[in-house]
Amino acid sequence: MSGIIADPTALDADSTGVLVSVALDIGTSFSGFAFLTRNDFKINPLKVHCKHWHVGELGTLYKTKSIILLNQMKEFVAFGYDAENIYAQMSVDEAKEYYYFRYFKMALYEEHQKELRKNMKIQDESGKKMPAYKVFGEAIKFLKDTALEELMKSCVIKETDVKWIITLPAIWSESAKQFMVYASKEAGIAENKLEITLEPESAALCCNYLALERNDETSVNLKTFDNGRKIMILDLGGGTVDITTYQVTTTEGKNKLREIYKATGGPWGGRKVDEAFEDFWRTCIGTETWTQLKLEYRDEIYEFFNRFEIQKRSYKHESRGEILLTLPECIREIEGLSGLLRKQIGDVSIKRGKITFKNEIFTKFFDASLRGTNGEGLIKTVDDLFSNEEMADIYAVLMVGGFSESSIVQSAIKETLSQKSEAKVFVPTDPGSVVLKGAAIYGFAPDIITERVIRHTYGISTRVVFDEEKHSRSSPHYHKVEKEEYIEDKFHPFVRAGDTFRPGEQKTHNFNAVGVNSGGSLEIDVYASTERDPEYTRDPHGITTWKLGCVSFPKFDKQYLGTTVTVNMTFGSTRLLVNAKLENGDDVDCSLNLLK
Repeated sequence: MSGIIADPTALDADSTGVLVSVALDIGTSFSGFAFLTRNDFKINPLKVHCKHWHVGELGTLYKTKSIILLNQMKEFVAFGYDAENIYAQMSVDEAKEYYYFRYFKMALYEEHQKELRKNMKIQDESGKKMPAYKVFGEAIKFLKDTALEELMKSCVIKETDVKWIITLPAIWSESAKQFMVYASKEAGIAENKLEITLEPESAALCCNYLALERNDETSVNLKTFDNGRKIMILDLGGGTVDITTYQVTTTEGKNKLREIYKATGGPWGGRKVDEAFEDFWRTCIGTETWTQLKLEYRDEIYEFFNRFEIQKRSYKHESRGEILLTLPECIREIEGLSGLLRKQIGDVSIKRGKITFKNEIFTKFFDASLRGTNGEGLIKTVDDLFSNEEMADIYAVLMVGGFSESSIVQSAIKETLSQKSEAKVFVPTDPGSVVLKGAAIYGFAPDIITERVIRHTYGISTRVVFDEEKHSRSSPHYHKVEKEEYIEDKFHPFVRAGDTFRPGEQKTHNFNAVGVNSGGSLEIDVYASTERDPEYTRDPHGITTWKLGCVSFPKFDKQYLGTTVTVNMTFGSTRLLVNAKLENGDDVDCSLNLLK
């Protein structure tokens, strides 16, 4: 294992005492870890160690499956392919007693993504519910402990020598980021030893070093990272698509990246293709039959989807050839199967237990991701982006993430861009490992991003004195206290969506403390909005404006009502930091408190 030496004292530490940067990447479909020592970073930043996982028919990969199995007592049993294999061998009755979670990461993106709460629960495969922080915490702990075991094989280090890096999509809400910090604490990672890195930024960091090593037609070109060039990172994962855009600036021979357009994307990852494939079989043989097969023949169905995953990754679209898939025995035994399939897709061939899909049928499974159900998908998003003036001179689009391995997806992106731009499209070698490796590098090079574009407007809820020229007494925000009239829930912005900030840049505003809650605490509610100039913080549907959390002064002494409260927000980093201070000198912890 390169880069690890027996005597840890020989490893150089930075000013924080960090000897090793360990990246933990919990993806929607696949998860893994990678680590990099400070010594190796100085010699060659690409000398990142990734664990190789055995993933059944998929072979050996840099990541294992994002599946976690817990027992009746909600205790950890297994993670990854091992979890799938153990669960698949259980009887129907035994399986009912266990908690089996797949695709659990998407719970933080879907309906809970904005006002995400500490105590939120998510469902396993059978519908049983469990606190999300417990599921994520156990997954993080497994990867953390396994990473430490790998490190300990070649050297003796203390856990305090490690900087832990958690990767997250750039389009995730601040609530989701705060939730992952909370889950990491549950896994035993101290907040001062944890960094959040955004997945497309990690990919850009890795590609920057790849460009310095390679210069061929199939990998990242040296010119991609020339000073002044504009590049787009298209991070296509299992659950989400992340799109970020940067301009390269070179200072003293070192490349830096300045974000020039706010991150965008959506839930159009490779999982959509899997769902379309499953919908095909559900429609073909009937929902009841399909549900029964998934319950009684889990091992066969899981193997079937593993074979589909292989085809999804390896199929060469340019060949326009047919796709051969071995059918599980439980499907082959369905009476009249050929007739059911012909109703669904027309001419079909089943020979010796194998089904042949024509090119046009197989590629149709990808439409759920590329075009979406209502025309909203990856293709439209990319097409809309390149309609903006800021994208006119993009030099290169770098496709990373496991879903980027698909030649069908690559072909669709190249065709879309050919009508809009002269940008070159590059797919690095092993695109599925680029984010993971870049995150490990980030532990020692967090300053590569010099500016970030703020995705949302951030501010706090305030009360203003009623003004007859500006306000109405019929407003739902109108409030009267004795003889004083106020307008409540006014959104006081600290920063607006689309603004650009350097990492660590701060905004400070002063307010008067005017009241405490029923528990005697002074709470400062922090809000986010997709609108650039939201007027109020109260949005009953939480569509455009929502509460992130609060900074709280517990047991606030009412004698200080009317005194000045200084609220400070730090922007430009991978997550928002908020702190507050009273005029009498009381401080509050810098991190936001999640909603309970």
